[in-house]
This record gives sequence, structure tokens and C-alpha cells, in this order.
Amino acid sequence: MQLWYIINPAIGNNTVEVTFSGLVEGAIGGSASFTETDQVTGVRNLTSNNAESGNPTVDVSSAVDNIVQDVAVGSDWTANRTAGGTEEWDTGHSPTDSRGFGSRKAGAGTVTMSWTGSVGSPWAIQAFDIIAVAVQAPPRRTLIGVGT
Repeated sequence: MQLWYIINPAIGNNTVEVTFSGLVEGAIGGSASFTETDQVTGVRNLTSNNAESGNPTVDVSSAVDNIVQDVAVGSDWTANRTAGGTEEWDTGHSPTDSRGFGSRKAGAGTVTMSWTGSVGSPWAIQAFDIIAVAVQAPPRRTLIGVGT
């Protein structure tokens, strides 16, 4: 599994294109776009987990106002996003072949990203913290009155 990101991409509708050299079997792709994110660091705290069976889950260190994004892959798998998140994509070759899923949740101290469903084969999950742009406080104004 691989994850890529671009800080400060071109504004507007853009295409994500992946080109393989040679034969690739079971490749799955997905993309998501985020606004109001930090344009210096962008993402942090990439965390991953994998197993031969069970439900994909991973804990990611985050912060309030940030977003946690996950990507999960497996085969012979029909999955459901756990509560509190927004599913971004569910794609693959068939319910009984390679499948890929992506979702996001609001940031907090630690965010658990997980999926449930009929997972009886190997799976992998990765998730990371997308850093929100620092919001500056509005300038303070001072009103000075002169009276007679």
C-alpha cells in the first residue's frame, strides 16, 4: 500500500493519474481533496496496521480542527465504516476480490480509524493526520475617545 500527497496543488478540478510499468494485478486507487490545510507540513503521524483476519483498525495521534484520513485494503471483503466517519470511497474489482476503502474523521487527541464487515482474509490499513491551517486571531482594536 502506498499513500501520496501534494501540498498546495493547482486550484480547480485536477486529475489523479497513475501509470504502471509492466503488468499489475489488483491495483486499486482513490483520491480526496482537502481545503484549509497547513501548506508547510501538510500531514503527519502516518500509522499502519495489518493482519490475516479480523477487522482493520488503527489509532492516529491528531488534534482538534485536524482531519484524519484512512485507506484500507483487503480481498474477499465487504466492509462498513465504523461510526463517526465519512466514507470517501469503496472501490475494487468485485466483493470477492481486491477491495479498497477510504474515509475521514474529525481530529481529536487520538482518533481510531476502523472498518467492520466480513473480513476473513489479509488486510492492511494506513491513516494519517491532516494538519489544519493555523487560524490567527483577529487583530485587536483599541478605541480612544476624546471628550470635552
